[in-house]
Amino acid sequence: MKKQKFKLVILIAVLGLLTIAYYSFAYFNNKPTVTINGHVFEVDVAEEADDIERGLSGRKDLADDQAMLFIFPRKQELAFWMHGMNFNVDLLWIDGNKVLDYEKNMPAPGDNTAIRDLPRFFPSQPVDKVLEIKAGLIDLLGIKIGDSVDINID
Repeated sequence: MKKQKFKLVILIAVLGLLTIAYYSFAYFNNKPTVTINGHVFEVDVAEEADDIERGLSGRKDLADDQAMLFIFPRKQELAFWMHGMNFNVDLLWIDGNKVLDYEKNMPAPGDNTAIRDLPRFFPSQPVDKVLEIKAGLIDLLGIKIGDSVDINID
């Protein structure tokens, strides 16, 4: 009888530890997300000037469920370029929680392109966020102006 109680206590303790480990893992590995048209993107968030300037430059590729979210302190007309990019992207201009405008298939420049020669991309109106996603996903996911954007960065 004592062995059965001991085994039960051990089993409960192990289950408790596994539950704590599971929720701790989920808490500490909870990546920020952006959801558009039911598609969830895990995002890297750029809010500081250095992160905003660097963006996705230097990366080799971007998966269909990954993105870079740029957050600005106020609405503004921003200029984006593709300096140091190794792949094409689609860019979504976001105002609040709505897609305001977009650029499709922004081309990665050649390695020898000088910064002054890079094309600049601008929104049609001031925005407070920009989302860079893999090229082609705007069409594939049917994203359009006015679509809702759910941002979870907590």
